[in-house]
Amino acid sequence: MKPLKADKLDGYIIEPTLTEPSAGWEGHHTTNPTVIRLSCDRRVFLGYRAGGHEDRYMLQNKMIWGSSLGLAILDERGEKVVHRLPWPIMRINRKFSLPLTEQEYNEYIVEHKENIVVLHDFRFYEYEGYLHVIYHDGALGMAYDCVKRMPVDLFLQKVEKSIALFGEPVESIREEWARIWWKENTWEPCGTGESRLIYPSRNNKNDIVYFKKPDDTLQMCHRPLPDIAVMDTGHRLHAGVTPDGITTYGVLESCVRPGYFDNCHIGNNGMPTRAKIGDLDVWVDVIHGVHNRMLSDSSQQTSLYTYLPYLRIKDYETGELLYYSQEPILEADAVWREYVEEGAWVRQLPFHDAIMFAGGQIEVEQGRNGLDDLFMVYMGVGDTAVARAVFTLRQLLPEAVLKDLAVWKAHRAHVIEAADMEKSGNSTENTPCEFPETLSGWQWRLENDPTHRQIHIIRQLQTRTGLEKARRPVFPIPGSFDADGIFFDGRSIRKVDDLGWFLVYRGCRWEESGGQLGGQKFTQTGYGILILDRENPERILYRSTEPVGSYTDKTEGWNFGGNFGEAGSILEEAEKHVPEKVLFEIRRINSLIDAGKFWRSHMTAWLKNKAAKAAKTEE
Repeated sequence: MKPLKADKLDGYIIEPTLTEPSAGWEGHHTTNPTVIRLSCDRRVFLGYRAGGHEDRYMLQNKMIWGSSLGLAILDERGEKVVHRLPWPIMRINRKFSLPLTEQEYNEYIVEHKENIVVLHDFRFYEYEGYLHVIYHDGALGMAYDCVKRMPVDLFLQKVEKSIALFGEPVESIREEWARIWWKENTWEPCGTGESRLIYPSRNNKNDIVYFKKPDDTLQMCHRPLPDIAVMDTGHRLHAGVTPDGITTYGVLESCVRPGYFDNCHIGNNGMPTRAKIGDLDVWVDVIHGVHNRMLSDSSQQTSLYTYLPYLRIKDYETGELLYYSQEPILEADAVWREYVEEGAWVRQLPFHDAIMFAGGQIEVEQGRNGLDDLFMVYMGVGDTAVARAVFTLRQLLPEAVLKDLAVWKAHRAHVIEAADMEKSGNSTENTPCEFPETLSGWQWRLENDPTHRQIHIIRQLQTRTGLEKARRPVFPIPGSFDADGIFFDGRSIRKVDDLGWFLVYRGCRWEESGGQLGGQKFTQTGYGILILDRENPERILYRSTEPVGSYTDKTEGWNFGGNFGEAGSILEEAEKHVPEKVLFEIRRINSLIDAGKFWRSHMTAWLKNKAAKAAKTEE
């Protein structure tokens, strides 16, 4: 089996600058990159989070660094730095000195609690003629998700003015630089209510990227800790509000996986990149997955995090999640260790063991984005520097996944005929199932979607203004036994108090004799298990990767497979069909949440908040 890993490149494309005056703003860290090719310019623009000794401040009893947005201009292949700008292109114009001692902090928090002291985790995104910067800013103890923009042509004009200043002493051009980049509203706020905010209400920082849909509207992908959620925002880059005044959150798309490396939290990093896998138009999305040793080891009493990159592939036309790598695409090893594990910042973070924070990817040769073409991903290492790795999609995708993606469009377009249904003894009824109790104040149900061959997890809440309803689809997974359909019988669900809700489903896989389109068609079916979160069934904590139980079936034609004869017996012993490590970590996470030693998912907290507000309104 091929290793499914990207190839690290030696060295670093961006490192901290230790000489003055640059050390003041980028002498401590130059990390967490964002990369973009603009539609009208062949160069690669690499933004990065930069901080120096001017950005230090005390937060309670810990020393923290604020950041600015630095910019490097790379060659057309994104391999070499052609220009690294000597000053940041976005910064905080601070009016008060930052606190450097605990006493100064205690005084500062009284007078300047709401002052923005930090910018970080920048993302570039081009949309409708503007270059947008999506980023976090924060006051002491509170972070906000923000978006600002600048016309692309104006940005390029400012870049050329900046390059023209090269050759002059860095300190001597500071005033001119301020006129180019640092005047108020150089970057125009374009969030909710014409503010900079992406969310209309306070929130902890989410990691936000955008997927442009075929109709040019946007799907916003964000991170209600610890999972990834999606919602359609039209032509806006900010969230809306529901009728009760609470920020919209959408529905979950990818969740943490107890028992695997990404057991703690996941999040989007750089913007996704379009690619082609045969005739299939896809998005390439490299995210981060975080392992917390406290969740896998009962002897570890405090969190200890390792950040590594994962690959997701989404269908451009439908938005379906086609692939989410089971393991990281890079490992922490000797290459880059001086920063990943021993960098200036990661060693000052007591709860972090190693950090590789992906910041987006590009095709190395512009316009060549096929299965065997080279992509380059930029990686923040140790919260200190920027490194690079390269990969092809063939290199990172399992052979079974590639095989299924080659026929994905043909399978998706297939409509199951009534005759095929009669052969299999099945029907296309959606077989709904109501949960026996409200969870987090909401009503829940499961439904089959025969048209798209999915299961939908549906939640609804009665409010004063009407019924709020959302559905999360559970997609078939290319490369798996359930590659072409996933269904359940409407009965086979059971609650296990310290684990969650166990659902037995049937997965079907369509094959053709000889492995070629045009051969004799047949359907293979088997059973799988989903474990849904005990408080929020939209959170899928586990899904079978192989069929469970002794039942497998093979029928002629492409259909839903045979009946559900063995589902009940599998459900009775469902725990036996789940890896022990998965069960251990789910139980441990639940017990830590109950003890107040680990956080409840933000989506679950959001559900509870909305339900409580609806109940209060009815009183």
